[in-house]
Amino acid sequence: MKSLQAGEWTLGIVTTLLGLAGLVFPDAILGFLSFAVGAVLLICGAMLALKTLAHQTSLFRLRLALGIVLAAAGLIFIIKRDTPIRLFATLLGLWALASGALKLNDAIGLRQAGEKCTGLFLQSFINLGFGLYFLANPVSGTALWVRLLGLYLAYWGGSFLFSLAIENRNR
Repeated sequence: MKSLQAGEWTLGIVTTLLGLAGLVFPDAILGFLSFAVGAVLLICGAMLALKTLAHQTSLFRLRLALGIVLAAAGLIFIIKRDTPIRLFATLLGLWALASGALKLNDAIGLRQAGEKCTGLFLQSFINLGFGLYFLANPVSGTALWVRLLGLYLAYWGGSFLFSLAIENRNR
């Protein structure tokens, strides 16, 4: 379990750094975007599937399927580096929508249990917004689009690291 937690920290740091690189150097990122995002998707999908198998929570099948699909998409991006930007944007949009929907479900469950979950609601709406943007605008492979992608990855990695820190503090 410790190796899984170390992997989660690594994933958060790598995703945040990739996002920041996309914000600062959007033209350079376009050259290795497929490989970098493929690696993040592969790691994220594998960790989601492993974590779901270790802790059978609500929406077990959906979370496991999402983990497997993310890992498979990551492999495709690593193997086929010439993956069209439209496919990439569509998959990223679907990932963000699914992540937002899962976070929204978790937030509703926490709210029903009487716990505070405003931050989780906010995270779910941010994910849903980015997902809708990437699905509605899949072909704008410009520096602005890469910067928005970088912003999303930096946000996602940072919120992932923040969640891990809170989880570790509560143990």
